Amino acid sequence: ADLRNAALEAMYFAILLITVYISGRFEQRWMIAAIMAAALGSAMYLMGLVGMNMVFRVVGALLLTLIISWKLKLNYALGAIVGLLHDIDFEQWPNEHCKKCVELLQAGGADERLIHAVVCHGYGLCVDVKPEHEMEKVLFACDELTGLIGACAKMRPSGSKTDMDLKSLKKKY
Repeated sequence: ADLRNAALEAMYFAILLITVYISGRFEQRWMIAAIMAAALGSAMYLMGLVGMNMVFRVVGALLLTLIISWKLKLNYALGAIVGLLHDIDFEQWPNEHCKKCVELLQAGGADERLIHAVVCHGYGLCVDVKPEHEMEKVLFACDELTGLIGACAKMRPSGSKTDMDLKSLKKKY
C-alpha cells in the first residue's frame, strides 16, 4: 500500500510539473502556471493532513487541475495530445505522412499550434515545417530515437527489443 501511494503521489507531481512546464514554456504563461502549481500542491498537502486516502487525493487534484486549467485557459495537455496524434496519418497514408494530417486535424477543428506541432516532427524527412518550440523539438528527437531503436530491434536475430542492450544499440549507431 505504501509503494502504491508513493507511486500515485509521484505520478501526480510528475503531471503537475508537466502542466507547469507546458503552460509556461509553450504558452509563455509562467506566473499563472506557477500559481496553479502552488494551489494544487497546497491542496494535496491539506488533503493529506485531513487523512484523505491517496487515491482520492490524486483523483481530486487531477480534477482540480483540469478545472483550474480550463478556468485560466491553460492548455497543459497540448504536449500529451501532440504526442498521441503525431502519427495520425502514418498507418493509412505512409507516403503522405505529415502532410495528410493537416487535412485530418483541420477537419477535426484542431488549433493551428497543434497542427504545426504534429506536422513539424517530419522536418527534413517529408515536410519543410521546422520545429520552433522546445516541445516540438523534443517530439522530433524522440520520434527519431524510437525509430532507431525499432530498426535496431528488427535487425536482431530475435527481432525484439526485449533482449537488446544499450551496448548493442550504440554499436549500430
